[in-house]
Order: sequence, then structure tokens, then C-alpha cells
Amino acid sequence: MYDGDPSAPYDSFASGTWAAGALISTTGDTQAFLAALVNGEVISDSGLAEMTAPGTDGYGLGLEVLGLPSGRTFYGHRGEVVGYLSFAGIEPTTGDSIVVLTNNVALQPTALSDQLTADW
Repeated sequence: MYDGDPSAPYDSFASGTWAAGALISTTGDTQAFLAALVNGEVISDSGLAEMTAPGTDGYGLGLEVLGLPSGRTFYGHRGEVVGYLSFAGIEPTTGDSIVVLTNNVALQPTALSDQLTADW
């Protein structure tokens, strides 16, 4: 309800962040998307190769390329908008994935994912 009028149009605060607030999803849907992406169901193999070829900042075209302690590669992306933090990633050869979505600013999703992937 906006200003007490239930028929008034409502724009969430997230819409004020333009594209950064444009994705709304569940952990399950995010994991399913990552699995489809690395399995060639979303874009071409050459497109995925571009997404996973890291530049100087560690990101390809949309995915961060992370080296795991085991030597395996993990593709992911983190997000942040006022009040919300996220991390989603997948190990493409096994399909093992982690998706952390939180509105607890004390919980750092990337640090949590680092702990969870330490033995992968």
C-alpha cells in the first residue's frame, strides 16, 4: 500500500537502482539458471566462452571466474543493493552450486561461499 491508497501505483526502492535491482529470483531458480547456462541451454558455446574468459578484474562478460583451492574453476557473480547482498556460483564440470541471498548485512555471501568451497 502506497500512502494509504491501495490503488496507487507502487515502485519499490529497488527500481531506483536501475538494472542492479532488476533481478528478482529465488535461490532455486537462480541455481536452475546457472545449471542451464553452463549446460549450453541459454547461450551458445562461444557466448559462454566469452562470459567465462576473465579480464583484468577477474570477470568475463557477466561471470566472475574463481579458482578454488582444489584447482577447479567456479563461475559466479555477486550483487549488492541497499539492504541486500547476494552470491551465486557454479562449478561447471560437476554442477555443484551455491546461491546465497540475504538482507542481513552482517552476513557476507562471498565469504560464506569461500568457506563452503574451501574443500571442493
